[in-house]
Amino acid sequence: MVPFVDPGVKPAPWKRSSTDAAWSFGSQEWGLFVGFVAMRIRFREAKTTQVAARLLELRGGPMSYLKLIKLLYIIDREALLRWGRPVTGDRYVSMDHGPVLSQTLNLITEEPRPDEHTVWAEHISQPENFEVRLKNPAASDELSEAELQLIDEIFGRHGRMKRWDLVDLVHRFGEW
Repeated sequence: MVPFVDPGVKPAPWKRSSTDAAWSFGSQEWGLFVGFVAMRIRFREAKTTQVAARLLELRGGPMSYLKLIKLLYIIDREALLRWGRPVTGDRYVSMDHGPVLSQTLNLITEEPRPDEHTVWAEHISQPENFEVRLKNPAASDELSEAELQLIDEIFGRHGRMKRWDLVDLVHRFGEW
């Protein structure tokens, strides 16, 4: 899906919200601004689940959800730098242990309602001892070949790091 672009919307400067410690570029409604063009970017749970599942497959077992969320952030960050768009479409928030993907963190830490179906819950376990595991393999049909290569590259570069080393790494990023 190609993001909706509205050339009539002017970008707002980077700002930090005092209420939720969220960093935003422009408004939450519009999301990402590239140059002077606003792109509506929506969170894609199925795609995010496929990225997380791929990382868990590469890991070959359970992973600290702190480490998972940092790897997901690094993947989105690198995609933004390379292609001008994130992979997940999630919103980034600044937390004590560095930037995280907001809706993805909610999927990890909040149990879904009994009447709510989530793609995430079909494939990724609820945390046990701060770790998540792959419950069921996920397809990769939401991901492009370039995105799959990026996931593999980021895991190859950072996947063996300990979670607190990843926290230190993202703290060194300019946006933090």
